[in-house]
Amino acid sequence: RAMREEIQRRQNDEDSLNRLAAQRFLYSQAKSIENLRLVSILIVVIVLATGLVWGNNLFSQYAILFVVLTWILDQGVLVRRVSDRKKEAATIQEAFDCFVLNLPWPRHYSVANPTKDRVESLAQEAKRKGTEFTDLMNWYEVEEIPNEVHAAQLYCQRINCYWEERLRQAWVRFVACVVCVILILGVVACVVFEASLFDIVLGFVVGIRLIALLWTERVEQASARERMKNLHAYISELGESDGQICGCDVRLIQAVIFEHRRVCPTVPDWFYRCKKDSYES
Repeated sequence: RAMREEIQRRQNDEDSLNRLAAQRFLYSQAKSIENLRLVSILIVVIVLATGLVWGNNLFSQYAILFVVLTWILDQGVLVRRVSDRKKEAATIQEAFDCFVLNLPWPRHYSVANPTKDRVESLAQEAKRKGTEFTDLMNWYEVEEIPNEVHAAQLYCQRINCYWEERLRQAWVRFVACVVCVILILGVVACVVFEASLFDIVLGFVVGIRLIALLWTERVEQASARERMKNLHAYISELGESDGQICGCDVRLIQAVIFEHRRVCPTVPDWFYRCKKDSYES
């Protein structure tokens, strides 16, 4: 009972809520940048489609030029900014878990524990953007948490993994459907507008940028989902075993979760909100 009460108290502590608000704000920024990457590609597709409908090759030429410019911007600026925000968000989320679950900070990663001033600054930004701190309370449902310390820690880690696995599985399926729809629409458009070979080549050049982004997203999300699925299975097996769970087991599992959060692709907020209520139930 003491461990349950400790988790309940710590997760609703002011510093804990600030950490959750800060990491959510950073992840939202990363997702906004990724949305910008997708929008830039969609603009190219629209410009190309306009050129095909009007029979104006100038539109097609501008579309090709825009592909090159957006690719340079994407690889030179946007990808790095997304990565930086994800890593900082994962570090702050790790600080939350370490505090709530009473785990040592992973010094072997040579990653500094986020300062209180930085966390509070981000939390205030999140609050100005409309984040409700009451929605962040009771991150872990304490009713089902075991009494024993390591078992309680393991339970919270298992819940984190299961949520990740289900959300990413649904997102992978959605992205795969989008890719198929785009391909079908592209073929239909070529037939309806009797596109020339030149138009088809231009469409392929521009469309491959969009398909490549979506396909890369699918592959990365599938890999992240598989990683969490395997970790969830391992935690479940460890929790059901008759062997004694030690602090080293918990710390190693948390290290894998931390590294996963630092490198894994994000899932859009709108998709997360669509699934949130059913998954929590």
